[in-house]
This record gives sequence, structure tokens and C-alpha cells, in this order.
Amino acid sequence: MADITMCKGDYCELRETCYRYEAVPTPLWQSYFTKSPNSTSYDCKYYWGIKPTEQTRIEDETNS
Repeated sequence: MADITMCKGDYCELRETCYRYEAVPTPLWQSYFTKSPNSTSYDCKYYWGIKPTEQTRIEDETNS
């Protein structure tokens, strides 16, 4: 569950590697940007890069 402002990633080239898009939302209450901050370029001041780790891969496999 993410206690952050998430992004819907509309038309964003960075969304697949951005934590604000990829995080698991809180089921009952999650804040989102009202408008995606980055929709036309590879430059976003709110970008929060993620790197796949061994732990992430293990969690993904067990949740499948």
C-alpha cells in the first residue's frame, strides 16, 4: 500500500519504471495527481524511479 500521491500515467513514457505508477494503491483511500504531470516527454520532476530487485521478483512470483 502506497502512502504517496500516485500517478495514472496517462500517455507517459516513464510510467513502466516509475514507482508513482507501479505502486500498489491503498484499497479504500489513495491520492492521485488530478492531471498526470508528465504526458509528452521523458522529463518529469515527480518521477520516482524503481529498480527490479531479487525481493521484488520473489514477491511477484508468489502473488501470481
